[in-house]
Amino acid sequence: MFYVDHADTSALRAKYAADPHVSVADLAEVDAVWGDKTLVEAVGRTVDYVIASHVIEHVPDLITWLAEIRDVLAAAGQVRLVIPDRRYTFDFWRSETRLADVVNAWCVKARRPLPHSILDFCLEVGEVDVIRAWRGEIIDRKLSYTFEGALGIAADARDHGGYHDVHCWVFTPASFTSLMARLAELGLVGFACRAFFDTEPNSLEFIVHMDRCDDPTQAAASWKAILATVDSQTSDAAYRDAEALRATNASLVRQLDEIRDSSSWKLTAPLRAFVDAARNSWRKRRMPHGTRPANTA
Repeated sequence: MFYVDHADTSALRAKYAADPHVSVADLAEVDAVWGDKTLVEAVGRTVDYVIASHVIEHVPDLITWLAEIRDVLAAAGQVRLVIPDRRYTFDFWRSETRLADVVNAWCVKARRPLPHSILDFCLEVGEVDVIRAWRGEIIDRKLSYTFEGALGIAADARDHGGYHDVHCWVFTPASFTSLMARLAELGLVGFACRAFFDTEPNSLEFIVHMDRCDDPTQAAASWKAILATVDSQTSDAAYRDAEALRATNASLVRQLDEIRDSSSWKLTAPLRAFVDAARNSWRKRRMPHGTRPANTA
Protein backbone atom coordinates (compact mmCIF):
# COMPACT_ATOMS: atom_id res chain seq x y z
CA MET A 1 0.00 0.00 0.00
CA PHE A 2 1.24 3.46 -0.98
CA TYR A 3 0.04 6.68 0.65
CA VAL A 4 0.06 9.70 -1.64
CA ASP A 5 -0.55 13.33 -0.66
CA HIS A 6 0.21 16.86 -1.84
CA ALA A 7 2.92 17.24 0.83
CA ASP A 8 5.25 14.96 2.81
CA THR A 9 4.53 13.76 6.34
CA SER A 10 6.52 16.44 8.16
CA ALA A 11 4.82 19.22 6.20
CA LEU A 12 1.37 17.77 6.93
CA ARG A 13 2.13 17.47 10.64
CA ALA A 14 3.25 21.08 10.76
CA LYS A 15 0.18 22.17 8.81
CA TYR A 16 -2.29 20.44 11.14
CA ALA A 17 -0.40 20.92 14.43
CA ALA A 18 -2.87 23.56 15.67
CA ASP A 19 -6.01 21.99 14.16
CA PRO A 20 -8.20 20.53 16.95
CA HIS A 21 -10.00 18.31 14.43
CA VAL A 22 -6.85 16.46 13.33
CA SER A 23 -4.79 13.98 15.35
CA VAL A 24 -1.28 14.60 14.04
CA ALA A 25 -0.06 11.34 15.63
CA ASP A 26 -2.52 9.37 13.46
CA LEU A 27 -1.34 10.80 10.13
CA ALA A 28 -0.06 8.05 7.86
CA GLU A 29 3.50 8.17 6.57
CA VAL A 30 3.36 9.63 3.06
CA ASP A 31 5.15 7.46 0.49
CA ALA A 32 4.88 9.80 -2.48
CA VAL A 33 4.21 13.53 -2.93
CA TRP A 34 1.92 14.30 -5.85
CA GLY A 35 2.04 17.88 -7.03
CA ASP A 36 4.71 19.14 -9.39
CA LYS A 37 5.43 15.53 -10.38
CA THR A 38 2.90 13.37 -12.19
CA LEU A 39 1.48 10.41 -10.28
CA VAL A 40 3.51 7.92 -12.31
CA GLU A 41 6.68 9.88 -11.53
CA ALA A 42 5.76 10.11 -7.84
CA VAL A 43 4.80 6.45 -7.35
CA GLY A 44 7.16 4.87 -9.88
CA ARG A 45 5.01 1.79 -10.54
CA THR A 46 1.55 0.60 -11.54
CA VAL A 47 -1.11 -0.36 -8.99
CA ASP A 48 -4.25 -2.49 -8.95
CA TYR A 49 -6.49 -0.10 -6.99
CA VAL A 50 -6.67 3.57 -6.20
CA ILE A 51 -8.75 4.59 -3.18
CA ALA A 52 -9.41 8.30 -2.71
CA SER A 53 -11.67 9.27 0.18
CA HIS A 54 -12.61 12.96 0.19
CA VAL A 55 -9.81 13.75 -2.24
CA ILE A 56 -11.31 14.49 -5.65
CA GLU A 57 -12.93 17.71 -4.43
CA HIS A 58 -9.48 19.04 -3.44
CA VAL A 59 -7.54 18.45 -6.66
CA PRO A 60 -6.72 21.58 -8.70
CA ASP A 61 -7.18 19.95 -12.12
CA LEU A 62 -9.82 17.23 -12.04
CA ILE A 63 -9.33 16.02 -15.63
CA THR A 64 -5.55 15.67 -15.35
CA TRP A 65 -5.90 14.09 -11.89
CA LEU A 66 -8.16 11.36 -13.30
CA ALA A 67 -5.88 10.90 -16.33
CA GLU A 68 -2.83 10.42 -14.09
CA ILE A 69 -4.74 7.89 -11.98
CA ARG A 70 -5.61 6.02 -15.16
CA ASP A 71 -1.94 6.02 -16.19
CA VAL A 72 -0.83 4.44 -12.92
CA LEU A 73 -3.50 1.71 -12.96
CA ALA A 74 -2.89 -1.80 -14.21
CA ALA A 75 -5.01 -2.87 -17.19
CA ALA A 76 -7.75 -4.26 -14.95
CA GLY A 77 -7.25 -1.60 -12.29
CA GLN A 78 -10.14 0.00 -10.47
CA VAL A 79 -10.79 3.26 -8.63
CA ARG A 80 -12.86 3.84 -5.51
CA LEU A 81 -13.95 7.40 -4.72
CA VAL A 82 -15.69 8.67 -1.59
CA ILE A 83 -17.13 12.10 -2.37
CA PRO A 84 -18.79 14.65 -0.07
CA ASP A 85 -22.36 15.61 -0.96
CA ARG A 86 -22.65 19.41 -1.06
CA ARG A 87 -26.15 19.36 0.43
CA TYR A 88 -24.88 18.11 3.81
CA THR A 89 -21.42 19.69 4.18
CA PHE A 90 -19.91 23.14 4.66
CA ASP A 91 -20.26 23.54 0.85
CA PHE A 92 -24.02 23.83 1.47
CA TRP A 93 -24.27 27.38 0.04
CA ARG A 94 -22.00 26.81 -2.96
CA SER A 95 -23.11 26.01 -6.51
CA GLU A 96 -22.28 22.66 -8.08
CA THR A 97 -19.21 22.54 -10.30
CA ARG A 98 -19.78 23.38 -13.96
CA LEU A 99 -18.15 21.80 -16.98
CA ALA A 100 -16.51 25.10 -17.98
CA ASP A 101 -14.76 25.40 -14.59
CA VAL A 102 -13.28 21.91 -14.89
CA VAL A 103 -12.16 22.46 -18.49
CA ASN A 104 -10.60 25.82 -17.58
CA ALA A 105 -8.44 24.24 -14.86
CA TRP A 106 -7.41 21.57 -17.37
CA CYS A 107 -6.53 24.18 -20.01
CA VAL A 108 -4.18 26.02 -17.65
CA LYS A 109 -2.83 22.72 -16.23
CA ALA A 110 -3.35 23.82 -12.65
CA ARG A 111 -1.11 22.05 -10.13
CA ARG A 112 -2.31 24.20 -7.21
CA PRO A 113 -5.80 25.48 -6.41
CA LEU A 114 -6.55 28.48 -8.60
CA PRO A 115 -7.48 31.88 -7.08
CA HIS A 116 -11.00 31.48 -8.48
CA SER A 117 -11.46 28.16 -6.67
CA ILE A 118 -10.03 29.61 -3.46
CA LEU A 119 -12.38 32.61 -3.58
CA ASP A 120 -15.42 30.48 -4.34
CA PHE A 121 -14.56 28.30 -1.34
CA CYS A 122 -13.60 31.00 1.16
CA LEU A 123 -16.49 33.34 0.34
CA GLU A 124 -19.22 30.70 0.58
CA VAL A 125 -18.36 27.91 3.07
CA GLY A 126 -19.88 27.87 6.53
CA GLU A 127 -20.91 25.64 9.42
CA VAL A 128 -23.59 23.06 8.60
CA ASP A 129 -25.20 20.43 10.80
CA VAL A 130 -25.70 17.22 8.79
CA ILE A 131 -28.86 16.11 10.59
CA ARG A 132 -30.51 19.53 10.29
CA ALA A 133 -29.62 19.62 6.60
CA TRP A 134 -31.27 16.22 6.08
CA ARG A 135 -34.35 17.46 7.90
CA GLY A 136 -34.60 20.38 5.52
CA GLU A 137 -34.38 22.89 8.36
CA ILE A 138 -33.34 26.48 7.73
CA ILE A 139 -29.64 26.81 8.50
CA ASP A 140 -28.22 30.18 9.52
CA ARG A 141 -25.35 31.19 7.29
CA LYS A 142 -22.18 31.51 9.36
CA LEU A 143 -19.24 32.04 7.02
CA SER A 144 -15.88 30.56 7.95
CA TYR A 145 -13.72 33.30 6.37
CA THR A 146 -13.82 37.08 6.23
CA PHE A 147 -13.83 38.81 2.86
CA GLU A 148 -10.39 40.29 3.56
CA GLY A 149 -9.07 36.88 4.59
CA ALA A 150 -10.36 35.29 1.39
CA LEU A 151 -8.71 37.97 -0.75
CA GLY A 152 -5.42 37.50 1.10
CA ILE A 153 -5.37 33.75 0.52
CA ALA A 154 -6.24 34.13 -3.17
CA ALA A 155 -3.55 36.81 -3.57
CA ASP A 156 -0.92 34.55 -2.04
CA ALA A 157 -1.86 31.79 -4.48
CA ARG A 158 -1.70 34.23 -7.40
CA ASP A 159 1.46 36.12 -6.46
CA HIS A 160 3.54 33.49 -4.67
CA GLY A 161 2.14 30.15 -5.86
CA GLY A 162 1.06 29.19 -2.36
CA TYR A 163 -0.77 25.87 -2.00
CA HIS A 164 -4.02 26.49 -0.15
CA ASP A 165 -6.02 23.32 0.40
CA VAL A 166 -9.68 24.03 -0.45
CA HIS A 167 -12.60 22.25 -2.05
CA CYS A 168 -12.00 23.16 -5.67
CA TRP A 169 -15.06 21.19 -6.82
CA VAL A 170 -18.56 20.81 -5.42
CA PHE A 171 -20.83 17.85 -6.14
CA THR A 172 -24.11 16.17 -5.47
CA PRO A 173 -24.65 12.59 -6.71
CA ALA A 174 -26.65 13.88 -9.67
CA SER A 175 -24.26 16.70 -10.59
CA PHE A 176 -21.21 14.43 -10.36
CA THR A 177 -22.63 11.71 -12.61
CA SER A 178 -23.90 14.32 -15.07
CA LEU A 179 -20.48 15.98 -15.23
CA MET A 180 -18.70 12.65 -15.67
CA ALA A 181 -21.04 11.71 -18.51
CA ARG A 182 -20.20 14.93 -20.34
CA LEU A 183 -16.47 14.59 -19.73
CA ALA A 184 -16.58 10.99 -20.97
CA GLU A 185 -18.49 12.03 -24.12
CA LEU A 186 -15.79 14.61 -24.84
CA GLY A 187 -13.06 12.00 -24.41
CA LEU A 188 -11.65 13.85 -21.39
CA VAL A 189 -12.22 11.06 -18.87
CA GLY A 190 -11.34 7.42 -19.60
CA PHE A 191 -13.45 5.80 -16.91
CA ALA A 192 -16.78 4.00 -16.84
CA CYS A 193 -18.92 3.77 -13.72
CA ARG A 194 -18.82 0.26 -12.28
CA ALA A 195 -21.06 0.87 -9.24
CA PHE A 196 -22.62 3.82 -7.47
CA PHE A 197 -23.77 4.17 -3.87
CA ASP A 198 -25.96 7.18 -3.17
CA THR A 199 -25.69 9.30 -0.02
CA GLU A 200 -27.18 7.43 2.92
CA PRO A 201 -29.71 9.22 5.17
CA ASN A 202 -28.06 11.43 7.79
CA SER A 203 -24.63 10.99 6.16
CA LEU A 204 -22.66 13.34 3.91
CA GLU A 205 -20.90 11.27 1.24
CA PHE A 206 -21.54 9.03 -1.74
CA ILE A 207 -19.29 6.32 -3.20
CA VAL A 208 -18.26 5.63 -6.79
CA HIS A 209 -16.48 2.62 -8.28
CA MET A 210 -14.82 3.13 -11.68
CA ASP A 211 -13.09 0.98 -14.31
CA ARG A 212 -10.75 2.03 -17.08
CA CYS A 213 -12.63 2.44 -20.35
CA ASP A 214 -11.24 3.34 -23.78
CA ASP A 215 -14.63 3.83 -25.48
CA PRO A 216 -16.05 7.35 -24.81
CA THR A 217 -19.56 6.27 -25.87
CA GLN A 218 -19.55 3.28 -23.55
CA ALA A 219 -18.11 5.30 -20.69
CA ALA A 220 -20.69 8.07 -21.11
CA ALA A 221 -23.52 5.53 -21.28
CA SER A 222 -22.45 4.03 -17.95
CA TRP A 223 -22.65 7.42 -16.25
CA LYS A 224 -25.98 8.28 -17.87
CA ALA A 225 -27.44 5.00 -16.63
CA ILE A 226 -26.40 5.88 -13.09
CA LEU A 227 -27.71 9.43 -13.47
CA ALA A 228 -31.16 8.11 -14.37
CA THR A 229 -31.14 6.02 -11.19
CA VAL A 230 -29.94 8.91 -9.02
CA ASP A 231 -32.60 11.23 -10.46
CA SER A 232 -35.24 8.58 -9.86
CA GLN A 233 -34.09 8.07 -6.29
CA THR A 234 -34.13 11.82 -5.70
CA SER A 235 -37.62 12.11 -7.15
CA ASP A 236 -38.86 9.17 -5.09
CA ALA A 237 -37.38 10.65 -1.93
CA ALA A 238 -38.94 14.05 -2.64
CA TYR A 239 -42.30 12.38 -3.28
CA ARG A 240 -42.07 10.43 -0.01
CA ASP A 241 -41.13 13.58 1.89
CA ALA A 242 -44.06 15.47 0.38
CA GLU A 243 -46.45 12.64 1.19
CA ALA A 244 -45.19 12.51 4.79
CA LEU A 245 -45.62 16.27 5.13
CA ARG A 246 -49.17 16.11 3.75
CA ALA A 247 -50.01 13.29 6.17
CA THR A 248 -48.59 15.29 9.10
CA ASN A 249 -50.55 18.38 8.11
CA ALA A 250 -53.75 16.37 7.76
CA SER A 251 -53.22 14.90 11.22
CA LEU A 252 -52.66 18.35 12.74
CA VAL A 253 -55.79 19.70 11.06
CA ARG A 254 -57.83 16.82 12.47
CA GLN A 255 -56.44 17.44 15.95
CA LEU A 256 -57.22 21.16 15.69
CA ASP A 257 -60.78 20.42 14.55
CA GLU A 258 -61.25 18.06 17.51
CA ILE A 259 -60.01 20.76 19.92
CA ARG A 260 -62.34 23.39 18.44
CA ASP A 261 -65.29 21.01 18.67
CA SER A 262 -64.54 20.13 22.30
CA SER A 263 -66.63 21.53 25.14
CA SER A 264 -63.54 22.92 26.90
CA TRP A 265 -62.65 25.02 23.85
CA LYS A 266 -66.17 26.48 23.72
CA LEU A 267 -66.28 27.12 27.49
CA THR A 268 -62.96 28.99 27.44
CA ALA A 269 -63.89 31.20 24.45
CA PRO A 270 -64.74 34.23 26.67
CA LEU A 271 -61.43 33.92 28.49
CA ARG A 272 -59.48 33.83 25.22
CA ALA A 273 -61.36 36.89 23.98
CA PHE A 274 -60.52 38.75 27.21
CA VAL A 275 -56.80 37.84 26.91
CA ASP A 276 -56.68 38.98 23.25
CA ALA A 277 -58.34 42.29 24.15
CA ALA A 278 -55.93 42.87 27.03
CA ARG A 279 -52.93 42.06 24.83
CA ASN A 280 -54.07 44.47 22.10
CA SER A 281 -54.67 47.20 24.66
CA TRP A 282 -51.17 46.73 26.09
CA ARG A 283 -49.64 46.88 22.60
CA LYS A 284 -51.40 50.16 21.83
CA ARG A 285 -50.13 51.73 25.05
CA ARG A 286 -46.58 50.63 24.21
CA MET A 287 -46.62 52.08 20.67
CA PRO A 288 -45.02 55.51 19.97
CA HIS A 289 -47.42 58.37 19.27
CA GLY A 290 -48.58 58.54 15.63
CA THR A 291 -47.90 54.90 14.74
CA ARG A 292 -50.53 52.40 13.71
CA PRO A 293 -50.82 48.88 15.08
CA ALA A 294 -49.94 46.03 12.77
CA ASN A 295 -52.68 43.65 11.71
CA THR A 296 -53.10 40.84 14.20
CA ALA A 297 -54.59 37.45 13.61
